[in-house]
Amino acid sequence: MSKSVEPPSQDELRAARKAARLSAAQAAGLVGVNLITWQRWEGQTSRKTRISRPAWRLFKIESARRLGTADAVTRRSVDTK
Repeated sequence: MSKSVEPPSQDELRAARKAARLSAAQAAGLVGVNLITWQRWEGQTSRKTRISRPAWRLFKIESARRLGTADAVTRRSVDTK
């Protein structure tokens, strides 16, 4: 069984998106949510929410794929599903 990974803080999420060289709209598209949802996750609106674990995991996988930097652990977890 894999370890449960806590979702990032709003600042960490924004930093991860910027490190992946994505706009908020592009990041939202990667995980299948609308822009306002992504902005809430990053704390850019008055109604702040936190990204879910599955959405965070999907963002990490898809942004790594986009950059071509998926590590062996990420590849293994995707291949076994």
